[in-house]
Amino acid sequence: MAYHSMTRLLDRWLPANLDERLGNRPELKIRARIMVGLYLANVIILAASCLLFALLHLFTHHDLSIALGCTVGAGLLLYAQIAMFYRLGNVGASAIFYSMTFFGSTLAVLIFTGGWASPVRQLFFCAPVISFLVGGRHEGFYIAGLTLVVGLVMLIADHLGFQIFQVIKPENAVIANAVLWDISINLLMACLAVYDAILESYSKSVDLPPRRTLR
Repeated sequence: MAYHSMTRLLDRWLPANLDERLGNRPELKIRARIMVGLYLANVIILAASCLLFALLHLFTHHDLSIALGCTVGAGLLLYAQIAMFYRLGNVGASAIFYSMTFFGSTLAVLIFTGGWASPVRQLFFCAPVISFLVGGRHEGFYIAGLTLVVGLVMLIADHLGFQIFQVIKPENAVIANAVLWDISINLLMACLAVYDAILESYSKSVDLPPRRTLR
């Protein structure tokens, strides 16, 4: 019942006339549902992060203006992605745009927050998982390759002692690590929960045998 409730919720947020645009391509509708689930999860995560940073900035001694600026920037970028998805109704293009902007924006923040030692590193390595889910294996392998190369370059640079930009103040490092760890876990859980719900619903619709789970 929970799986059907989740898929019904996602279907309510799909663009109008999406079935007519997709034609007989049910795999694209699955990806569209995943996109909607990710958009909803991102809105919640960004809103909660922005609220947390604002409260800490206003009521503690921590200066989190840079974190607030990055969160607002991420929100504007997310708005552009959602607008593209609903205006064009092109699932493939929206998935690639989401995948590439997630990779590019996290890479940019990674460079300016310490490189290999950055707390954003754990979020950066979520990029291949997201790309596989929204863009398919071709996009997933492409982003995974880029992530591998960039990660190795960062690791080598750190080992050789190259100076990397660091805009996070030392007193804010613990907060940044905790918040980004929480964001990474919640984003991955959202991706996999939506995918599992859609897979379960699809399995029942085509009368596949139920999946066995380890107990």
